[in-house]
Amino acid sequence: KKTDFSKDSSDYIVAFMLFFLRPALDKGNQLKSFTDFDLPPDFDSARSFGAPIRGSDKCNQESECLQFPSYMRLLKSKWYEEGFADKYGQGSNNVTFDVLVTSETKDIME
Repeated sequence: KKTDFSKDSSDYIVAFMLFFLRPALDKGNQLKSFTDFDLPPDFDSARSFGAPIRGSDKCNQESECLQFPSYMRLLKSKWYEEGFADKYGQGSNNVTFDVLVTSETKDIME
């Protein structure tokens, strides 16, 4: 039988996933301490981009290996394409936003 995921059922699915995927209290506290340490006090997730950069299995094998400045140019371009500059920076070129970079490859992070 095919399941129908309507708006009403999707709310229950989200609630179910949030409940079952929540970390245990001690792990939640550990995650909180990591974010408190790693993120600036004025961090605003609405004015930020995440950049998970895979390197070990992608770079020069499945795709071109970009240099870090290339990733930053791509993120800046995306910021303007999605209208965030107009929303948060009145369209000026002096818009600032946080970029969270993660990678399993040390070379990319240096």
